[in-house]
Amino acid sequence: MGGKTIYENPAISIMEADKHGKAYIYSHDTYSGGRRVLILPFRKHIGGHEFLLRREVIPCWDEAADTCAVSTRVKDEDVEQTIIDELMDLTGYDIRPNELIHLGLCMGSKTSDTVYELYTVNLSDRGSEDLPYHIENGEHSFWGKDDDIIKSIDANLITCYTRLMHLIGI
Repeated sequence: MGGKTIYENPAISIMEADKHGKAYIYSHDTYSGGRRVLILPFRKHIGGHEFLLRREVIPCWDEAADTCAVSTRVKDEDVEQTIIDELMDLTGYDIRPNELIHLGLCMGSKTSDTVYELYTVNLSDRGSEDLPYHIENGEHSFWGKDDDIIKSIDANLITCYTRLMHLIGI
């Protein structure tokens, strides 16, 4: 969008741009460079599918642990390696780049210029990892169902799920 910076710190910048002669204020994720990746792994399960989700406290949402997708900033401009590293760290799953399925892009919100790259991977042929894995401060990964996603307040998770259902047809 190309706005001017009106506030900046290592994590976030507040930007101002012109929109039809009026000031339009938005945020820029300085820490991630405005690029994040979100991955929603799935596996076939008796009676349907399960999705690899996170329970995390997101302080700007509320004080409770919320159901979210696995997400992180893109590291070293390498989206695929970022996903591989994040899944290994948070879930214990070791995946290969050719297993990743790109589901497109989405924006974080109308008040942010952060771009999310959405991915999935089919983990149906993998062993059943012991989850929750990587429990830290009560935050953990878990296998969830459709209802867990539908009830989530994470709009990017719901977008990723919708694209997965539409594009992959599961």
